Amino acid sequence: MNTLKKTMGLAALLLGLTGNTLAAGPSASPEEKPAAEVQTEKKSPSETLSTPALELASAIGNMTADESGMYTIDGQGKFPLVGKVLAHNVIYAKKNPTQAKSVMTVTVDGNRSAESYAYAEESKDGKDLIIYIENNKNGKEQWLKQTVPMSVYNRAGDAGSAAVDNFMKSVKSVKKDYKNQYAVEFDLSGVYKPGDEKKWDKLSADQKKTVAAVLSALAKQGSITANVSIDKKANRITKMALPLTDTVRNVGNAFLDTLQGDEGTKLLMKGLLSQSEMDMEITFDALPKDTDFTIPEEVRKEAKEEKK
Repeated sequence: MNTLKKTMGLAALLLGLTGNTLAAGPSASPEEKPAAEVQTEKKSPSETLSTPALELASAIGNMTADESGMYTIDGQGKFPLVGKVLAHNVIYAKKNPTQAKSVMTVTVDGNRSAESYAYAEESKDGKDLIIYIENNKNGKEQWLKQTVPMSVYNRAGDAGSAAVDNFMKSVKSVKKDYKNQYAVEFDLSGVYKPGDEKKWDKLSADQKKTVAAVLSALAKQGSITANVSIDKKANRITKMALPLTDTVRNVGNAFLDTLQGDEGTKLLMKGLLSQSEMDMEITFDALPKDTDFTIPEEVRKEAKEEKK
């Protein structure tokens, strides 16, 4: 929620692929057209991208410029001993003034197990963005409040074109399968390089070890492919489907390897993980005209300012 505009408007971040750190990597195979050739300082992305990649970049750039809309994120997983887990998150966003609302529902084996809300609004004087986040701690509901200067929030949005350029550098290839369907392969090899942890000053030694292991697992995976639908008339992405089973297993195994404890238990956990599945689908729609952004008074009163 801290970078709400980019979270809701930029597909790179919605994919959760750390778009700013993904680097242009291995060249495409001969039968593929690369999304981008090796760039020089004199060449802009528009001079190096293939036509399908240009269409993708244009849609992302358009959405970054105006993030208003309804965004639905559906995560679906199957886990041993737990069953089928569904996470359904709907984000409503508008600008002038900036307002947003997020509703997430989690169901396990068909039974609703949790529901949470989040709200955001621009202050009346236009100086701050006020964010309210529902937090359940020890079974007790608690509301947290964050205040972000609009100058900081707007700078995040203004960085959109640069973010799109960085995002497109992570695209290994874009294939147009049907009229408005695209298979987008992302290169993960650049998310981590040995020695990167030396730059993570704010992390402890154990945290650095864990993050390095997870990012290294992603880098070794090589790539991940998303199926993307684009509405040419609106020049916006309407749907993005992302298979995450391999990613979840690779990251999970890497994380388990960093833990101290009984090796037998870790082997059991890895066995369960090998039977787990995970997929994500993101859809983008116009904002319904009757969307209510009203923040309940009890939320305003009960919210405690979160310490930074």
